[in-house]
Amino acid sequence: ALGFLTNYDSLIGAAFIVACREYGIHSVDIQHGLTGDNHLAYGSFQKIAATGYEVLPSFFWCWSAYEVDTIKKWNKNVANIHQPFLGGNLWANVWLDAANPMISQYDTRVSEIFSGPEGQVIILYSPSIPADLQPWIFETIKMSPPHYQWLLRLHPAGYIPNNLAVDTLREHNVLTRVNLDKATSFPLVALLRHVDVNVTASSTTVFDAECFG
Repeated sequence: ALGFLTNYDSLIGAAFIVACREYGIHSVDIQHGLTGDNHLAYGSFQKIAATGYEVLPSFFWCWSAYEVDTIKKWNKNVANIHQPFLGGNLWANVWLDAANPMISQYDTRVSEIFSGPEGQVIILYSPSIPADLQPWIFETIKMSPPHYQWLLRLHPAGYIPNNLAVDTLREHNVLTRVNLDKATSFPLVALLRHVDVNVTASSTTVFDAECFG
């Protein structure tokens, strides 16, 4: 049996992994963003107990060979306990299939809402935390030409409250230039199929954007 989760390095994630171990179930952490050597949850572990750790997953589902190599730098002595494998970004791959009925429905909805005149440039800004709502992005929005359509999609975990985002946009006089509510209501990948540019200060949406060119 297998138990799948994302964001294993959370209180709920740790509890889930421990519960899986108690019932003899292998836990699988599915990559959801940036990892790398400097990530506290995935790289640069200096001391690993020979028996592994009960709060680390049995398997790390990685998007690319880079993330697999990150795990292999520290798991040599516990490779049979904490093991990475290359599974790819299956969710992004699903959204690359325009023939999929679900995706075609989203394509229609996104096109209807965000369609504009010929030559329109659609730019998505993906903030993760309140600190990402910096003056530089709002100055850029104000200086951009009218045919630039700006979408601001808040993180689905709610790190930035909607009212804070609205107040900040209003404070910087760009509320009418930014589509916030509808952009936030769509899955990220549904938007990335249609936007021309993805901009972010700290979000790992850059990995998702790369999948869509």
